[in-house]
Amino acid sequence: MGLLAYSGEEVVGWAAVSPREEYPRLNSGRDTAPVDDQEGVWVLPCLFVVEEHRREGVTVALVGAAVELAHSMGASVIEAVPGDPDTLQRTPSASYTGTVGLFGAAGFTEVARRTAKGRVVMRRDLQAE
Repeated sequence: MGLLAYSGEEVVGWAAVSPREEYPRLNSGRDTAPVDDQEGVWVLPCLFVVEEHRREGVTVALVGAAVELAHSMGASVIEAVPGDPDTLQRTPSASYTGTVGLFGAAGFTEVARRTAKGRVVMRRDLQAE
């Protein structure tokens, strides 16, 4: 599923969010594979905001909307696979997953860091919400 962020009539950002099983490549990745056999896991694997609208809260709003959507669809947890800017080289292709700080501020906690320079699996429990 996808979410769009608008500024007036203009699309200024988007995020992907779906049940984890809909992302086979993510599930087989060394850094991004499931950490356990938890059921009802949704994942927010990527997001993007148009450059002119960055640092305006669009990314935070997209993460919040993804959490709400997953929760409303019955997810027990939502995960993200951000990079840690201290260890992962920030390139355009590496940036589309967000950062550890972004997801930490949104209530996600780190649950797996399998390699020193890879992605971090972060999770937010939706059952308590």
